[in-house]
Amino acid sequence: MGRPGAEKLATYRCAPHVSWTVERNGLLLLNAGNAKACPLGYPQAALWELLSRGNSYRQVVSKMRAIALLSAEATERFIADTMESWVEAGLLLREDRDG
Repeated sequence: MGRPGAEKLATYRCAPHVSWTVERNGLLLLNAGNAKACPLGYPQAALWELLSRGNSYRQVVSKMRAIALLSAEATERFIADTMESWVEAGLLLREDRDG
């Protein structure tokens, strides 16, 4: 998957069967679709939180750079790779803006 731009970030949303709770060391995502739990430590938990609060792509990159102490390029790669893994796990849905 290529680097998500601001327009691509808006095409992702949490899957309707996923809920989450704050745990001592991060977040715990609960996938009712397959009855699996997915613990997220940091910085993945921070990314989930930023996405779930509707931050713009630019805000997410800026905040994740500060949280993860990564370069801009590494931060964007981290975001893209993490979001793709969440899509594959059924935690996020990628929507086609044209369809």
